[in-house]
Amino acid sequence: MTPDRIVRALRRRWPVVAALSLLAAALGVLSAAVTLPVYRSTVTSILAVSSFDGVSNVTSAANVINTVAPTLAEISTSRSMLDSVAAETGIPAEEIAAHIMVSNPTDTLLIVVRATGSSPDQAEAIAAAATDALAEHASSMNVTIGSTNVHLSLSEVDASPTAQLIGPSKSRNGAIGLIVGGWLGLAATLALETGQRTMRANPSPQPRPNRP
Repeated sequence: MTPDRIVRALRRRWPVVAALSLLAAALGVLSAAVTLPVYRSTVTSILAVSSFDGVSNVTSAANVINTVAPTLAEISTSRSMLDSVAAETGIPAEEIAAHIMVSNPTDTLLIVVRATGSSPDQAEAIAAAATDALAEHASSMNVTIGSTNVHLSLSEVDASPTAQLIGPSKSRNGAIGLIVGGWLGLAATLALETGQRTMRANPSPQPRPNRP
């Protein structure tokens, strides 16, 4: 079908496109309205390295970045870590893993904890509990660099993170529904137009009258 015919078809059948677009947008908004909200709280901490005599050991940072920091991020999925967070928040340990994501940005000493929850308070509580558990793990790790024993600690960059609503969004779902409905309307319009043209090109044969 040529572009001119598509434009003419849309002009004739625009109510189909409009109706499907509005229906899909309404369904998108409705789905967002009935879905439980999801909030996310992010706590960023920095992994500090110092010797046990209190002297900062800056030259050991590269070794910590390459070994300890990624390991600390992986510890977030350990059973002991999940049990600690569960004990602090009252959420079963089996569910905690789905709420927490811990990462160590490449070539940094940052440990980023992202936690989700059905309310701002829950998300913030999970993020705080996970950060505390990681800090406890870090302080208990025995790390030796060269001949020097070093002490690890986590210091929060943002001490009071505020949870943000990340979904679902009525406006976003409505916009997606509007776009999807528009495409469905276009497809329906073209299908109707093609079917009508086929019927015109191949009319049904008329029955011949019976002769006596």
